[in-house]
Amino acid sequence: LGYIFYGSLAVSGILLLLGVLSCCYNEKMQARCCVRLPLCCGCSVVDDGRFWALIIFALHFYDFSSDINLCVEMSGAVTPYPEKVWMLTVCQYASIVFIVLPYVVNLVFATRMKRMINSNEFALSWFNEYSMVFIVLVLCTGGCHPALTLVSSKLFGWKMLSSGLTRYELKELAMIRVFGNVLLENIPQITIQVMYALSIWRVTEGIIWTLIASTLSTFSVLSSYCIDRTDPTLKVVKYYLWMHCERSSALPAATSTDRAQLDEHGQTSSDADDASNKNDLSEMERSSIEANRGRRRQLSTELSELFTIARDNIQFGGLTVTTNGAFLYVVHFVDKSKTIKTGTDEQSEQTAMHEYVQRLYDSSEKQVNEVFHEHFKLGQDFRVQYVRSLSSLNCALSASASVQAVDDHEHDDIDSDRKKDHDAYTDRKR
Repeated sequence: LGYIFYGSLAVSGILLLLGVLSCCYNEKMQARCCVRLPLCCGCSVVDDGRFWALIIFALHFYDFSSDINLCVEMSGAVTPYPEKVWMLTVCQYASIVFIVLPYVVNLVFATRMKRMINSNEFALSWFNEYSMVFIVLVLCTGGCHPALTLVSSKLFGWKMLSSGLTRYELKELAMIRVFGNVLLENIPQITIQVMYALSIWRVTEGIIWTLIASTLSTFSVLSSYCIDRTDPTLKVVKYYLWMHCERSSALPAATSTDRAQLDEHGQTSSDADDASNKNDLSEMERSSIEANRGRRRQLSTELSELFTIARDNIQFGGLTVTTNGAFLYVVHFVDKSKTIKTGTDEQSEQTAMHEYVQRLYDSSEKQVNEVFHEHFKLGQDFRVQYVRSLSSLNCALSASASVQAVDDHEHDDIDSDRKKDHDAYTDRKR
């Protein structure tokens, strides 16, 4: 019993220390102190790392291990009171049942998680790659939601702890935690602990520590569930922001002056910039996006200030870098009174909210572009576009590729004209 107790206590302590250490990779913490930890092992600086997710995970791990510890203790306990033997027997069997039952239920929730988050394509992609990490964490604590919170915490900037789920989506899944951990585990275990103390008519060290862990776990779950309730006057809109480069579309046509400035190799002064005429990201631009992808809370604040809404009303999920830019998953809270509905059903309401958000971005297109340019340290060639769904995003990407192909064909025609001018120039020189 001592090995189980002190082992679980040591692991919980290590997890708490890691949670404190992860604060050093938060941008605000680095600005307030002189600590600069090395960015190794895939670590990167973020501004929305949730260090408390590791603390909650440590608490649930200790709660689960202390329940097992007490169950082992009860299996060898003997009561000196014959009239209370039945109570001790009930506690012994009930303790096993209410350890195994919530454990199995949470594992079932974990296996069905991809169905529950099917509206977030970024999270689905993460689960396809890191599902084993999530399953192992569930196995360690017997809790699905604590593991889900940890893999969405962005601690240390690690990709395996950045599932792309927003705070709103985690709140929507909080009922898993209430049902799987509180109703099926903590409340029955607290009842069993009290009955066990009454059956042997004394309070052991195992009962004290297990009761403390179960009470703290229950309090943390219920308090967070009650505090995190969404304002009923707000509705949620989920969409994407596509930031892409438009260098090719801004290329000027070759003029007669350009054609006259041919050297002996048949090149104009603008030919040296042919590489920059493509919409593909340069290495510097890609590095700049990667370096600033963890500062999503700052980006949320900047857009919220631009639209004069509360900061938490815009939440960014995952960011995916493409060949010519990046796109972000967004959860946006919209005041229902600001939308114009054309019907009474849910679909018409969602359509009205999407139209409102699109008008919001269209009316502030220049300012939104400037926010992204400044945030990601990019040039003026990048444009931000509102996209309602992933299917429409794919259509936009296809359209962009078609435009790029047309631009490339036009540039090929220009190059051909320049070649003819060069040949004519060479003949005249001869």
